[in-house]
Amino acid sequence: MDASNDSTIDGTITSRAKDFVELHEQVESSLALLSSLESFLGTFQNDLKSVSGHIADLQARSKDFDTRLRGRRKIALPLADLLTEITIPPQLVTTILDTPISDSWIASIKQLEGLLDSISTHATASKTTADAVSVKAARDLEGVAEGLRIAAATKIRAHFISLLHPIRTSVTTNLHVIQTSIFINKYLPLFQFLQRRAKGTADEFRAAYVRSAKLYYETGMRRYTRSLGYVKTRVTETPSLIGNVGSGPEPESSFKVDDERLSHGKIDGPSVMLAYQADDKAYLAPVEAIYRSALLVLLDNTSAEYAFIRQFFRVEPFRRSTPVQTATSAFHKRLASLEKASASTNGGASVGPPRSELEDPRSPGADSETPVTPRFDNIADLRGTAAPKEDPEVRKMLEGVWKQIFDPVLPYFQTLIGTLIAPPGPPLIPLLTMIRLTDSVLAEASTRGCAPLESFLIGLKMQLWPLFQKGMSDNVDSLKKLADNGGGSTAGAFSGFGAMFGAASTGMSGGKTTVDEGVVAKVSMRYVTLFTSVIALSGEEEEGMLFVNLQRMRTELNRLIGIQAQRLKDPGQSAAFTAQMCDKLLTMLSSGERLNIHPKAQAEMAFWREREEEARRRMASTRR
Repeated sequence: MDASNDSTIDGTITSRAKDFVELHEQVESSLALLSSLESFLGTFQNDLKSVSGHIADLQARSKDFDTRLRGRRKIALPLADLLTEITIPPQLVTTILDTPISDSWIASIKQLEGLLDSISTHATASKTTADAVSVKAARDLEGVAEGLRIAAATKIRAHFISLLHPIRTSVTTNLHVIQTSIFINKYLPLFQFLQRRAKGTADEFRAAYVRSAKLYYETGMRRYTRSLGYVKTRVTETPSLIGNVGSGPEPESSFKVDDERLSHGKIDGPSVMLAYQADDKAYLAPVEAIYRSALLVLLDNTSAEYAFIRQFFRVEPFRRSTPVQTATSAFHKRLASLEKASASTNGGASVGPPRSELEDPRSPGADSETPVTPRFDNIADLRGTAAPKEDPEVRKMLEGVWKQIFDPVLPYFQTLIGTLIAPPGPPLIPLLTMIRLTDSVLAEASTRGCAPLESFLIGLKMQLWPLFQKGMSDNVDSLKKLADNGGGSTAGAFSGFGAMFGAASTGMSGGKTTVDEGVVAKVSMRYVTLFTSVIALSGEEEEGMLFVNLQRMRTELNRLIGIQAQRLKDPGQSAAFTAQMCDKLLTMLSSGERLNIHPKAQAEMAFWREREEEARRRMASTRR
């Protein structure tokens, strides 16, 4: 049974042996295929690893490129600013080298100065900034820019010198029009360029201007003061003392205040004398009118000239629209950032700045230009400008320029004034009028900022005040002598108000006049005229030295009236005489409007009113 089964199995296996062989071969083939597939997959895996490495490398390079791109974008605007700041436009070169000085030069010179500043800053950046990179292109352009600077300075100097020709050749040239219309309103930026970039050339032109202006003023003022001197020789006024009373009658007009002559004590008084008027031999003018004309002409010319000097020769710093250091430092910082970023090729996030930082970094207001120089229609507008706060050294330099021009001119005025106050000197009221005018001119010079003229005016006051003080003392002494001695010499042909204002001198006559009621009345009227004139020439402020002398004179007049009253034997007549004289004084004192408001005038009237009331009380007592 078993044998038959085995044989059956063997037969079955034998019959299917071919299938088993084929199956075995298929298995072998599958194993070989799997082995080949395994080998292919291994190769593919290796290839994937290689591709992955390439991709990682490409990613790193991409990040590097992105960093560089952002860096390039970041320095694009600073680099553009840098190129703009150091590039010299051909049009600028053509304007400076090939065209004459004109209005177009103003903008060109500002542009050139900005380029000079930029190129110099960039070229020397490595010397002044620790982490800065010196710009070779800027250093290469320094020579070109320097050549343009020299060419511009040479042309400006020659043009400015030519503008001085009319001043040197004719005294009729209106210097102040040239100063305001040409030098200040038109060419001030050009001269400021010279002062900042070619100091030697600027100093040379300043010296040339000083020579021209000195010649102009010296010639004009010499001729003008000479003309005033001619007018002075035609009328000689001699002072007369209040106590020297003539015996003859005097016209009523002699005791009236001459407001026209008093008006010469103010700046806004009559018109000044013109030089051609002196050619008319019939033209006459009082001494205070001559003095006023000389002083006002001096004030206007010196203050106008100093205003021009202060405006034109003052050194102004150059102002750029955008500071050079801003663009330079930005360029250097972006360049350093780029180099640092390029050195690193690994990293995850992007290294570059945010997109908002790639925009134009310039501020909206950074393109504002240098402030435009204000225009002036005339020299008076220039004088009216507020004086800038000046460095003491700058002020000293500007005053030195003024003194170089006017030091040769002032002696002509000093000589003229010396002839006006030469002994015996002008009468008392004209002398006070001259002093008041000097005070007004001194205040005006201070208002206009003409400090160099103030010392000259103070010197004039120092000359005039002692003369006036002496004149007042002499008048007090003459009145005292009249009261003590009971008489005095006559005043000659002119007395009354002419005693204080003076009159044409035709000689003096001697003699002795007995003091009587008429003499006392004349002296009283002279005193009131003098007092009224002094009040008219004075402000409300207290002037001790002036009014002390008037009080001394009033004391002597009061004593003279008392002495004359005592000569009348009848007490009633004596009191009546005193009351009558006081009433006359009060009437004359109260007639002027100016006397109703001045404190000293009110005190004066109170004094004489009290004396009158006292005399009337005595009159009443004698009638009982």
